[in-house]
Order: sequence, then structure tokens, then C-alpha cells
Amino acid sequence: MIEDKVELDLELDAELQADLNTTPVELESAQSLFEEEEKEEHHYEFEGIPRPSVLFLRGVDDLSTSDITSYVGSPLLQKVQWINDASCNLVFESNAQAVEVAQSLLKEPTDSLDHLTLLPAKPFAKEDRTIDLFVRIATDEDVKERGSREKSRYYQLHGVENETPREANQRKGRMARAERMTRNGGDGRDVFSRLGNRIPARTRSQSPSRETTRTLGRDRSIEREVPRHLKDRLGPRRES
Repeated sequence: MIEDKVELDLELDAELQADLNTTPVELESAQSLFEEEEKEEHHYEFEGIPRPSVLFLRGVDDLSTSDITSYVGSPLLQKVQWINDASCNLVFESNAQAVEVAQSLLKEPTDSLDHLTLLPAKPFAKEDRTIDLFVRIATDEDVKERGSREKSRYYQLHGVENETPREANQRKGRMARAERMTRNGGDGRDVFSRLGNRIPARTRSQSPSRETTRTLGRDRSIEREVPRHLKDRLGPRRES
């Protein structure tokens, strides 16, 4: 009976020792898994939310809305939303339509289209050159910034479609004013006007000396006539 108990204790000790030996490994694996999950959470924490029915197109600096519509070449396209000079959104009715058009635009169709990676699209031929473009699924962060139209280099050069003569004159006036400001140092005046007339340096002989100033001051005080009522108070003047 005692021998059986001793053997049982030895077996329990061996199992406990085995558990102790494997515990650090298990803890290390759990720690690694936790770190990986934390990395993934941190990586996706600040990512934009996908807009499945919208494509993000980049590289459109020198393209107009008509150029982009022609490039897409699909009646499924509902709207072109400009973000800035370099990028825009292509809006469709559904994710299926967006993916269908994206596959037709990509250089190599793929199943990995998402909102994280810009994929090479077919280039757009314009005049005597080709323009490289890239596409992905758009996110809620792909939006136009406030005042971007006024900052747009494309609008400054080409204006907007259906621009009125008055708007064209205003745009050209802003361009001319901006060029003048840049050329003349930022305030619209020419260089010589900003420099002004040079004032000649005053020589030392033109400045009255300190001793002369003192003398003039004494002379002026002597020559100044003292009122009679003050003379009566001061009494007769002492001779120096």
C-alpha cells in the first residue's frame, strides 16, 4: 500500500514537472499571439472605412472629367468626384459594378482588389504621351478638402467645364496677380518701388555737437524775457 502511494506521488511529481517545463513555451506562444493581434489592431485602427461601390483613381493630374469618363468607357459610371489635382473617385451603384469596371481598367485582373493597395491600371493616352494611373477601392477619407478648387493647378490653367466669360476673366486675373506677387516678392510692387529712394548718410559735420547744443540752450534761456510778476518774486539778478 505504501509502495503504491510512493509510486503515485512520483508519477504526479513527474507530470507536474512536465507541466512546469512546458509552461514558459505556452506563455511565450500566448504572448506572441497577443502581440500579433495588437499589431493588427494598431495597423487597422486609423484606416479609412471602405466604400465598396466607389473606386479611387490616382494619377489624373492632367485629365479632365471628360477624359476620365472616356477612360472608364462604361455606362455604369454614375459620377466623377474630384478629390484634388492628382486623384478622384469613380462612383457606381453597387460593389459588383465597381469591381467589374475595376477589372476592366487594371493592367492585370486580380482577386485582391481592396482599399489598402493601389494597383497599376491601364495607362491613358492623351495627345503625344501616356499617363500612368492607379486604382483601388475608395474609403471614407477619400474626400475633397475645403478650398481645394481655389488651390487647383488644373483649374488655374484650364478653368472648369462650362466656364462663363466672367469666371474665365476672374480666373485669369487671379493667375496674373499670383504671378506678379511671386515675381515681385509677394506684395505686388516692382523691385524699385519696394526699395524706395535711398537716403544719403548724414555726415558728422551736419550734426550739431553736444557742446554747441549746450551753448545754444544757455543762450536761449538768457534771451528769453522773464515776466514782470516773476521778476518781483525772484528779486534782483545776481551777477556771475
